[in-house]
Amino acid sequence: MGSFLFLLKEKKGVLWRGLKVSAIFGLGFCTHNALTIYPNELSKKSQKALAKAKSFEEEYRAKLAKVKQLRKELDENLQICRDGLANVEQLKRELEKAERPEPVETCCESHEESVWSFI
Repeated sequence: MGSFLFLLKEKKGVLWRGLKVSAIFGLGFCTHNALTIYPNELSKKSQKALAKAKSFEEEYRAKLAKVKQLRKELDENLQICRDGLANVEQLKRELEKAERPEPVETCCESHEESVWSFI
């Protein structure tokens, strides 16, 4: 085969150049499977890709379920904290009310105010 290619290399005509290119193309075509795809190989590759995609989907769904569970727990904890904060604010208002002395009115003061209000 090598001597055949050597002979083709020595010739200078268009026909010989075409024959040389077709021989090289034929060798590449037969040995490397350049233009035809084996259906079994393609099927195996696609099945592997599909299995990998399904495993990624399962992992994603498991992680998503875990995130949803954590979010639910965090929402519950946040609600407990908000309830506690509202309770603290209410107790703070009650404490401020209890610490603030209320003015004690005597009967004379209230009488004077009432007298002045009529004038």
